[in-house]
Amino acid sequence: MKKFLKVVSFVLGITILGCGIGYCSSSVTVCEQYNFYGDASRGELREEYFGIKLADLEKNSNGEYVMTDEQRKVFIDNILGVHKCSLQWISWERFGECKFFLAGNKLMCKGGQRIGNEYLIIDGQIEVISPLHLRFVGTIRSRTNADDVKKETVRKGVYNFKVRGQRGYWRMQEIVNPLQGHADYIDIYFF
Repeated sequence: MKKFLKVVSFVLGITILGCGIGYCSSSVTVCEQYNFYGDASRGELREEYFGIKLADLEKNSNGEYVMTDEQRKVFIDNILGVHKCSLQWISWERFGECKFFLAGNKLMCKGGQRIGNEYLIIDGQIEVISPLHLRFVGTIRSRTNADDVKKETVRKGVYNFKVRGQRGYWRMQEIVNPLQGHADYIDIYFF
C-alpha cells in the first residue's frame, strides 16, 4: 500500500503542480533550467550537455553518439563535482548527493541518498560513452521500506545511465530490482 501511495502522490504532484518536486513549487527557474517535469515533457534532446554540442558529435552504427578524447575531457571537466541523486522509493523530493571526481585518470562516482533507515549507496567508476550515456562499473546498494523482504539489495557490475529526451538526469537502465523484481528508478541529476 505504501508503494502505491508514493506513486500516486508523485503523479498527483506532477498533475497539480506541473512538477513532482518541491523545488518547482517555489522556483520555476530550477524546473525550466533543468526541464525537470517528469515523463510529460520527454520531447527532443537538448542541443548541448555540459559544454558538448550534440551537433558536433558523430554517431556509431547503433545510432549512439560518440565522443573524441578532447570532447570527453571537456565533458568530464564540466561534470566534476556534486550532483543530486535519488531512488524513487526513498524520495523524489529529498535528494541525496553523489560526487563525480577524478582518481588518477579515472572518473569516479560516490555518494547516495539516505532518509531514516532507507538508503541508496553508489560507489564506482564512470566511463563516459557520450553526454547521454554514462557506463558505471561498481556497486549500488539500496534498502527501502517498499522492499517486501526488508533486505539490502546489492548490485555489482556494469550499469548504464542514460538521458532520454529533455530529462535533466541520467537514469540507470537496468531498472529491475534483482531481489524484489520491481522497478527501481535510480537517477543522477545534472544539478
